[in-house]
Amino acid sequence: MQLKTRKILFFISLIIFLTASPAVIMYSLGYKIDPESLKIQKTGGIFVNIDYQDYKISINNSIEKKVSKPLFVQKGTLIPNLIPKNYNIKISKKGYKSWEKTLKVKSQIVTEIKNIFLAPKDLSPSKLDNEIIDFLISNSKENISYIKNNKLIFLNIKNKNKTELILPNTTKSSGKIKILEKSFDKDIIYLQNKKNILKADLKTQKITTIKKPSLEKYLKIRPNPKNSNSLFILSDKNILYKLDAENKQRSILAKNISNFYVTGESVIYTTKNPVNFYKQKIESEKINQITFLPIKNFSENSKILVRFDDPVALLNDNKELLLFDYSSEKFKKFAENVTDAKISGDFSKMIYRNDHEIYVYYFEASYPRKKAGDKDLLGRYSKKIQDASWFDFDDQHIFLTINDKVNVLELDGRNKRNFEEIMPRPEKFTYNNYDKSIYFLKDKKLQKVKLILEK
Repeated sequence: MQLKTRKILFFISLIIFLTASPAVIMYSLGYKIDPESLKIQKTGGIFVNIDYQDYKISINNSIEKKVSKPLFVQKGTLIPNLIPKNYNIKISKKGYKSWEKTLKVKSQIVTEIKNIFLAPKDLSPSKLDNEIIDFLISNSKENISYIKNNKLIFLNIKNKNKTELILPNTTKSSGKIKILEKSFDKDIIYLQNKKNILKADLKTQKITTIKKPSLEKYLKIRPNPKNSNSLFILSDKNILYKLDAENKQRSILAKNISNFYVTGESVIYTTKNPVNFYKQKIESEKINQITFLPIKNFSENSKILVRFDDPVALLNDNKELLLFDYSSEKFKKFAENVTDAKISGDFSKMIYRNDHEIYVYYFEASYPRKKAGDKDLLGRYSKKIQDASWFDFDDQHIFLTINDKVNVLELDGRNKRNFEEIMPRPEKFTYNNYDKSIYFLKDKKLQKVKLILEK
């Protein structure tokens, strides 16, 4: 090659290098030319971190990324170098309904997407049993117990093993029998009807009958989380008892009581006149007074909401939601016309509703960009809200029952809240995080819907 030719090639290469280098350097530093404004802008990104595998991310129907990493190594997916603007993001997976939202990407900021629920397209229920009166998932979530005719049946969810216990004949003449709320640990479950409390022991396969007093009504019965052989009971004589189910003896815990709630460590109760809150440790029996100014419109029908081991809110007889103010040591009115309120399983937030609106209140900072004390209107509906509860999948979704349909609604209010219909409204349903399924009772049939096929 001649010297002149080599020089020409050298200078051409030099020009290309000098021309391309700034663009390469700018790109490597996160700058791009916006084709719409022709301006050079610092880019941002989108980071997707969800508990599914083998899904596809589509951005503005042009950028696509398939994610197929096994869950145990999956660390999320980053789509970098995006011009700052709004992007339509769609996450799709075979066999599931798509999740879609329009989010804004800002300069030098990565927009995060997590806590996504993908609803399966096929939500056909499977039947577990017929002629069911009531059911309850165990505290461990590994077992389900249900009443069928004159039998109490224990079903292990994992191995499908069943144990059947015959209910005593006395239950037939004593009214409808129901399982006590939150009373089912691994081996023991409590039931009640009009005249009796029944303790069923799976280990000994025995059912013990404890007669209720004839001249006293039991308004509320709750299990003792520290001892599965005892119960806390509030009577219509305003006495709070502790009942030993082994020897069928009861002792007085407190008098002049209007309501109570049991946490993992304490019994929180309210006196009747005046109404004040007290907390008594279950093991040490140490008592602390929580409020010192009487509370109005509060009875056994009022609702106590507890966060960790302390009352943080109450719903009184006038449908007023009150939050506890630690500085003044009293409950202050927060909302009116409230029909129900529930605290999330992670204790970080609370949903509350009236007939047509549902809200969330944040006790602490939460995703996305929520501060302690924030509240959001999750939805306003023309039809009456029939029920609302937390979806323990991630505590970022709720079950919302409207127009006799159970739906899943996400809390993430950026752009829109995804809303998916799950099933017709049953008489009773419970989501069990152990096998990611909804167990429900409809027309005396105990059924199951697999809600999350993988996680």
